[in-house]
Amino acid sequence: FHSTKQTSNTIMCSPTLLVLCLLASITTGFFSRTPLPRRAACKGAQPPVMALPIDLSGKVAFVSGMADPNGYGWAITKALAEAGATIVVGVWPPALKIFETNLRRGKFDEEMKLADGSQMVIDRIYPQDAMFDTPDDVPEEVKTNKRYAGLNGFTISEVAAKVAADYPQGVDILVHSIANGPDVKKP
Repeated sequence: FHSTKQTSNTIMCSPTLLVLCLLASITTGFFSRTPLPRRAACKGAQPPVMALPIDLSGKVAFVSGMADPNGYGWAITKALAEAGATIVVGVWPPALKIFETNLRRGKFDEEMKLADGSQMVIDRIYPQDAMFDTPDDVPEEVKTNKRYAGLNGFTISEVAAKVAADYPQGVDILVHSIANGPDVKKP
């Protein structure tokens, strides 16, 4: 995992983090003078062309906070997949079943199409609720909530342990894309 270092008033970014910032801005049209239409990349528009070829083959990317093709998390994930990274995602438990069902039913197939015509592959999906560091932090009303029923290991420490076990070589890229939509406040 690569990180940033802050020295006085300057932040030094590792090359991997810089690439992620660039991928996100290029993919989402952040630097564009004219805003992209919502979901333009999903409705037959040409995919963005990366200014620099980036090869992330053999790298593992964990994207925390992706649940549908409408946000930055999806755009970043797709750019990482285009570059060859192994994609691993953490999905908020109340959105997990809907996300997995939509994937299984092919609802996201068009949005998962990569520039070469292949489909983006999500190697693993973890339930993840970043509100809770450890299982002891989870209140009883969340544990008994129907949207959390049957889920084990969704706290930060538990997801980290699962990812470490599943990817002993480590995670090379970590993307924080957790949103604060109205439904996040009411599981």
